[in-house]
Amino acid sequence: MGFYDDDPEEDTIKSVSVRVLVPGLRAMHPSKYIFRSRQAKLESRVRSAYISPELYETGVVRAHVFPLRPDSRKSWNALLAVSFPVSLAKTKGGDATRLFGAVLVRGSKVVHRFDRSITLRPESPDVTSDPRITFLEPIDLEPGSYELRVVMSDPDGESPHATLLEVVVPAIPKEKLFLTGPILGRAAGIDVVVTGGGAATEDKIGGTRSFEPLLVQQLDEPLDLVALTEACALGKPGRDGAPAANVSRALRREDGTLIGDLPVQGIRPEGEERVRCEHLVDRLPGSALEDGRYLFQVVMQTPGAEREDEKTVRFSVGKLPAEPTEAE
Repeated sequence: MGFYDDDPEEDTIKSVSVRVLVPGLRAMHPSKYIFRSRQAKLESRVRSAYISPELYETGVVRAHVFPLRPDSRKSWNALLAVSFPVSLAKTKGGDATRLFGAVLVRGSKVVHRFDRSITLRPESPDVTSDPRITFLEPIDLEPGSYELRVVMSDPDGESPHATLLEVVVPAIPKEKLFLTGPILGRAAGIDVVVTGGGAATEDKIGGTRSFEPLLVQQLDEPLDLVALTEACALGKPGRDGAPAANVSRALRREDGTLIGDLPVQGIRPEGEERVRCEHLVDRLPGSALEDGRYLFQVVMQTPGAEREDEKTVRFSVGKLPAEPTEAE
């Protein structure tokens, strides 16, 4: 049995009542129905994407959590990064708005979440670039395992994009002096880097030279890179301050062949705080590299230490398969 609704108002719940005149018979039917608008359908899919992000993984949205430096013996100052492209060519000079958010869960507890909206306004109708939006949210995290769910949607689109990421925050080393990183990044250029401040009103938009961390350590073209490394010491400063150490950095091919190294740098994190760190900022000539796989190696030698502290980050340069677009 069916019927027509002569006034199909969207997002309005309507009741259904069926009376059967034949004794002994009973009609089985829905008690209510609704014609959902396109916006309501999208909101429903977004909620579904947070529940089952694996069903909406398209490769468009990227995410990562970077432990930066210890906040104490029990927690890290970390950076939650979310990144996705925006195709301005499709707007034909109009605004391009994206809604995105993240939920970070440890066990059954939500430890951090945020929701944001960002709008790009092209300077002219003939803009064809696809800038990448990178949102950086500072957070404090204890060592342990987490699950990160990120969802992004286009208000004019039909379906959201999502990603699901297992995050392991390492234990804080007990040695007096240790390394964190390195984190590879580059100047933003045409991309947009936004640093969150815990509330939307406190977000800050960076410029073309803002640091944009690489969430995928793969470059489809040679670009100069920046490597950020921290050397940190924990505990009360002694009479002689933090111990001194020498740090060497080297750029190598994947097989270990040395391409070039930087002068050895002496470090001694100073200060009266329980956590004392010294920054190392190195520039890597990625624009001069041929296609291939590389590693950037940082080694710290502390007098009297039983072993060296070594940190390595790998990356590759070369043409890649086309990045998924929002249409795909």
